[in-house]
Formats: sequence, structure tokens, C-alpha cells
Amino acid sequence: MVELGLEQVYAQIEDALNRKEMVVAENLLFPALDQFPQDPQLLFYASHILVQREKYKLAELCCRESLRSEEHTSELPETPCN
Repeated sequence: MVELGLEQVYAQIEDALNRKEMVVAENLLFPALDQFPQDPQLLFYASHILVQREKYKLAELCCRESLRSEEHTSELPETPCN
């Protein structure tokens, strides 16, 4: 198994989300979130995936936590709600 740096994980998650490959995005996101539970970009990606899974309250919590950080730099995927 190849370890990825956090920036590489961000890029691959964004790519998977833009391709609407939620399972791929989840498989990248959740192990990274286990290692970095307060990372604002990972929480932002989690909120997007959770919306797709219709887990709206949890998505809202992740999004709010993500936005509290000044380090937040993520942008919505090209089609955030499709």
C-alpha cells in the first residue's frame, strides 16, 4: 500500500468528487479523517459526501466545523449537489 501526502489526498478526493465517484472519495477521505479529525479541508469534503448520502445534520456539523478554521481553503466541486 502506498502512502499519500495530505495534499495528494485532497487532490484525489476533489477529483473523485468531480467525477461523482463517491465510493472512491469516501475510501480516500475517511482514513485520512481518522488521522486528521480536525482538518478543515477533510471536514469540508466529508460534508459534501454526507449531503450526497442524505445525512444532512451530520453534513451541516462537518461544514460548520470546517468553516471555523482560518486554514479552510476548499472550494465546492463543480457540481456540488448533483
